[in-house]
Amino acid sequence: MHKVRRTRVGPGLGRVDRARLDAMTDEEIEAVRDPDIPDDIDWSTVRLVEPTKAISIRLAQDTLAWYKQHAGKGGYQRLMKRVLEVYREQVSKR
Repeated sequence: MHKVRRTRVGPGLGRVDRARLDAMTDEEIEAVRDPDIPDDIDWSTVRLVEPTKAISIRLAQDTLAWYKQHAGKGGYQRLMKRVLEVYREQVSKR
């Protein structure tokens, strides 16, 4: 039986190894399914998450301190990533 690797990337969202999932039978999927996820979820509205790439960036110390202060439990890098994603979405709408 294959195990599907799922990592948490946001509220209720995850990243899935699609090739491995496509190769699994329904029985294999059911065997590794998270029992805490209800069966009646509307998955049509789920946003697929793009793979990420590690980068290095230089920031002013006060900018980094601000993100760390406002990040909460998700971490400052996740907050920075989300800010950039929202900016990209807004610019794309223009």
